[in-house]
Amino acid sequence: MRLQKYILNESGIIIHREENEKTLDNAKRLIHEDCKPYLKLVRSLKKIAVRMYHYKTEGVDPFFTKAVVRKDRKPVDTNKKLHKAMDDEFQKKFGWRVRSNGAFTFIWKISSIGDSIHSIFLPIGKFDYTWSPSVHDTYVDISATKFLNNDAYRKEVMNSYIMNDGFNKIFNQEVVWRCKYYYLLRFFKIDGRAEELNRILDL
Repeated sequence: MRLQKYILNESGIIIHREENEKTLDNAKRLIHEDCKPYLKLVRSLKKIAVRMYHYKTEGVDPFFTKAVVRKDRKPVDTNKKLHKAMDDEFQKKFGWRVRSNGAFTFIWKISSIGDSIHSIFLPIGKFDYTWSPSVHDTYVDISATKFLNNDAYRKEVMNSYIMNDGFNKIFNQEVVWRCKYYYLLRFFKIDGRAEELNRILDL
């Protein structure tokens, strides 16, 4: 298979492109060299961080992408005032602006992955992650009006967030990662899907 390698800058813009005769085995080698802490976390649980299917990118994405986590992420659907207010609260609680400086994923069991999954997310090197048992999706589950105007509600929401713990309890929930680089493995371009993914990741 001919695989394309893209390097992205912090704004997600392609700044370099190199086409090589890369194989699944080479992707596997890079993942196992660069993502050891992450593979250690997920291996025994048979869970993986994913990004959902996005029709606009189907057919044009490379099979295997290395990217930089954005440092100035702007919300697409989430209320902008809520986005900033949550960032301020995360800065106080965890020491980093989760909404602006994180990579957003959902956690799925390998056996449950289907056509709705677009990409497998693999943080490179050291990372942090945060999630809330009460929040499946910020846009759906958090009221901007209440968060911005009700101190008790805001405190309840922020108290529910956990960092670097409870991964075994997460399923189909929003998880945000702090890392410098990550790989995306385009799942819809893999023949054999879950079986091949297990082979690549040795899960």
